[in-house]
Amino acid sequence: MEQRQRDAIRERLLKRRRALSRDDAETAGAAIAAEVSNRLQSVSTAGQSRGAVAAYNALPGEIDPTRSLALLHDAGRRIVLPVCRSDGHMDFCPWSPGDALVPRAFGVLEPTTEPIDVAEISAVIVPGVAFDRLGNRLGHGVGYYDRFFDRCAQQSHDPYRLGIAYDFQVVELPAPEPWDIPMHIVISPSEVIDTTLCE
Repeated sequence: MEQRQRDAIRERLLKRRRALSRDDAETAGAAIAAEVSNRLQSVSTAGQSRGAVAAYNALPGEIDPTRSLALLHDAGRRIVLPVCRSDGHMDFCPWSPGDALVPRAFGVLEPTTEPIDVAEISAVIVPGVAFDRLGNRLGHGVGYYDRFFDRCAQQSHDPYRLGIAYDFQVVELPAPEPWDIPMHIVISPSEVIDTTLCE
């Protein structure tokens, strides 16, 4: 039953997201850019507040994080972007604004640099199809981020997790699966949901 609910929510929200234009994605990204940057500048995770910030290149309809990344880069933060491997895992590789990117899996543009160790990543900007008010996330169902966060856990590493969403993507979700890792914070154009305040 819960899986059917997840599938129905995913289908409904992806349909709504696909109807958005590139301008919509850029506008939403601009609306949250300062908040995302400020939160990641101030956060300290296991003493690694100046570690790399892992982010993503937006798929069609996803909120474009480019402005957030530009602000973080200008503030001296190292940015890393994902490279999806054929084994279902994901590495993060250094990137700076203006660096070359090449299209790979799912048509996503990826960096050509060498991956860094997950322990060097202090924060992750996470896309999603939906989030709830406890920070639980519904993705595309492929599992890249689940496996990445599991890899972090295996190294006893717990990066700060920041989800970004359109307002309509903040919904009620079924109970999380045992392997689901919640966000510390979810930021939308009209709201900041800090799940650490609920602990």
